[in-house]
Amino acid sequence: MSYPHRVKTKLAFVLFGASVIGCGQAFSDRQSAEQTYVGALGSTGALLAVTTNGDRFRAYVCGDDATRAIYTQWFEGSMSNGQAVAKGGELLLSIDQRDSTRVVGSIERNGSKVTFDLGIPHAAGGLWSAKGEHCATGLIALDDGRTQGAYCVAPFVRSQVVPVRPPARGDEEVAVYISSAQLQEWLKRVSINVQ
Repeated sequence: MSYPHRVKTKLAFVLFGASVIGCGQAFSDRQSAEQTYVGALGSTGALLAVTTNGDRFRAYVCGDDATRAIYTQWFEGSMSNGQAVAKGGELLLSIDQRDSTRVVGSIERNGSKVTFDLGIPHAAGGLWSAKGEHCATGLIALDDGRTQGAYCVAPFVRSQVVPVRPPARGDEEVAVYISSAQLQEWLKRVSINVQ
């Protein structure tokens, strides 16, 4: 595959810090705190990350080689009582922030629903992104070392991104290679501004 130009961009990713909740305090009464949750999307081969901050969220799902064209999409929007529904392309995302440690939900496509149960990463897991020419580049990392991400080489044409080195806890930026072209971009941790 040939690429018309080389791209060197800084990618931004937001890390949400965990919040401490007192015993007996209602989840909806908590002060807003940014938090990222990561995990697998059922048995699809896709990974999913959701970042929340108060009543706002941003989510990214990224498929593997077999499902990248189907399950790669960004979502964002508002939450009410820890719940949200958002549409991106052919995908419908439903999330339910059960407590400060879990987000559960589903992604529906053409009437078929796949569920997920995401947790807080404790090691090097997280979500990073960068604004691209055709779409936002994203990278999801799980604590077990698995990563998945995609870069738009053209509208609706996505290529796998691979970290130059495995992300480490606290990394605000992660360098990634874009497919076999060895183009390099920098992604930044995903963050949500609450206004």
